[in-house]
Amino acid sequence: MAETTRSFTRGAGAIAGALLAVSAVTPPAAVAAAAAAVALPQPGSDDRGDFYSIVAEHSDLAITAQTHGPRPLGMVQAPMGGRTTQQWRVVRWGHAWVLVNRHSGLCAAIPREPHARLVQDVCGRYGRVNPRALWHADRPGVLSGRPVMWRSAFNKECIDVFGRSHDHYTIVQHHRCHRDENQVFRLVPVTGS
Repeated sequence: MAETTRSFTRGAGAIAGALLAVSAVTPPAAVAAAAAAVALPQPGSDDRGDFYSIVAEHSDLAITAQTHGPRPLGMVQAPMGGRTTQQWRVVRWGHAWVLVNRHSGLCAAIPREPHARLVQDVCGRYGRVNPRALWHADRPGVLSGRPVMWRSAFNKECIDVFGRSHDHYTIVQHHRCHRDENQVFRLVPVTGS
C-alpha cells in the first residue's frame, strides 16, 4: 500500500511539474485564449434567451421535435399547440445560429447517416459547437419574425418540408436550396418564455 501511494504521489508530481514547465514557456496570451475557449458555454446548455416556434410559410405548421420513433429522433411539421417540442431557442454562434429544442435540449442538425431527414443532435461539447448544427439565415432580421431560409453551414442545404406537403406530421428534412415556400420559415415568439 505504501509503495502504491509513493508511486501515485511521484506520478502526480511529475504531471504537475510538466504542466508548470509548459505554462512557464507558454505566452500569457495563449494561456488566456485557451482559458477563454474552455469557458465557453456548451451550445444549448444555457437558459438565456426567448423561445420561438419555427413556422413554415407554405403550411403555417410548426417544426416539431419528435419524441418517439427511430433513432436519432427527427422533426415533423405539426399544428401549433404550445408544446415544448415546438419551442426553439435561436442562439447566435459566431456568424451562424443554432436551433435548440426546449423539450430535448438538442439542436436541429444534419444527420450523420446518409438520409435526408433532419435530426436532433448534441449541440456541442467542450465549448465547441457541433458543425452539423450550425445554420445561416439567408437575410437579416431572423428574430423579428421576417421569413427566412435556413441554410446548413455544414453541407449548404436548406431546411425543407418534404414534398412541399401541407399535411400534418410531414418529415422536415434537408434538401438542395430552391427558394420555394416549403423552405421558408418565420419565428413566432412563444408567449411567457
